[in-house]
Amino acid sequence: MKKDPNFKVCKTKILNIAPHPNPVVERLLIATVYGFEVVIGKNSGYYVGQDIIYFPVNSVLPAKIENYLFPIDAKIKLTKARIRACRIQKFVSQGMIAPFDEIAALYNLGKVASDTDLADLLDVVKYYPPSFVANQPKEQKDQKVRNKPKTNSYFKEYNGCTNIKWEPHAFTEDNVVWISEKIHGSNWRAGYLPNEPTTLWEKFKKLLRITSAYEFCYGSNTVQRQKKTKSPTWYGADIYAEMAHKYKIKEKLKEYPGYVLYGEIYGPGVQKGYHYGLEEGQRDLVIFDVLVQSKKDQTWLSRKNAEDFCAKLGLKFVPVLYEGPWNKEIAEGFVGGNSVFAPTQKVREGIVVKNDDILTLHRKKIKIINPEYTMKEANDETTDHQEIEGEVEVLDLNDDFYLI
Repeated sequence: MKKDPNFKVCKTKILNIAPHPNPVVERLLIATVYGFEVVIGKNSGYYVGQDIIYFPVNSVLPAKIENYLFPIDAKIKLTKARIRACRIQKFVSQGMIAPFDEIAALYNLGKVASDTDLADLLDVVKYYPPSFVANQPKEQKDQKVRNKPKTNSYFKEYNGCTNIKWEPHAFTEDNVVWISEKIHGSNWRAGYLPNEPTTLWEKFKKLLRITSAYEFCYGSNTVQRQKKTKSPTWYGADIYAEMAHKYKIKEKLKEYPGYVLYGEIYGPGVQKGYHYGLEEGQRDLVIFDVLVQSKKDQTWLSRKNAEDFCAKLGLKFVPVLYEGPWNKEIAEGFVGGNSVFAPTQKVREGIVVKNDDILTLHRKKIKIINPEYTMKEANDETTDHQEIEGEVEVLDLNDDFYLI
């Protein structure tokens, strides 16, 4: 499975320590690490500038670290070694910290530069709901990579957005940005891309010049589905083909070679509790970006051009909440509340911020997640994937959890 760029277990420093926002909670403090805020004990010994290791939410600790941080006589134990977000005295604490020198001693680490990702070295992995592998038969899980169908290299993955808490200074006031609501669904993409023959038959057809210059591609963020039409998806049915068929994407995009649509499929059965007003059995699609891909380069459509293009194709575009100079306070004002896309949907996931002045494949895009959504995620209330055998139980944490 491809590494999540938002999951890192880094050596870093405590940037700030502040009182708990509830003035009556005197024995707890708030430590800031990158942009994440973690509850610590007032007598824990932590100080600003201290070298620590930050374990983000959904870290699964190896026994070596878990047994050290949570010894046999500890009042609190992790459930199956997983760290979750938790609400402590009405404040959402995101992750856990531990003194670097103590973890370094456990592993005989030498000098380590600040901001080094130690996840692999410490054998800390990200928690994924079991169904991400449960729907595959054992023989399919054990297949070698060589059996994977070749994909079109021009069909670029979206690669998600960086959480602003990893890069709190991603934008400056000089950046012009646009902010949209983040829809909680399953990533979808489709477009006509320069044809790349991958089989002997396809190469033979190209040699005879009986093949088209472009081929239609569709799929999820990581899987090019048109070459895997007989293999199952996580959802049983091929919901990616379903959306392409529903909106006649293959026919509509034929006039726009190189244009690639990126969107979210949403509705009951896609993500738990996030139906966006749809009834059982219904699914739909909303677009959040449009890329123009050629053999030489690629550029993103501006926000306005992407909206206009989707309107021309009869497709929905994500709600744009703001456009203008970057302002953190303004951005944070759009993070909470009900969904703008579907007001009956309580607790929006968050927002996505993109700079519209650098239209390249590597333009900056960040996400800011609603703390209320983070708590729902911690309680497994945001995905259908946990409803299978072997799911981790919900962990009931209290103030003592962070007093290590």
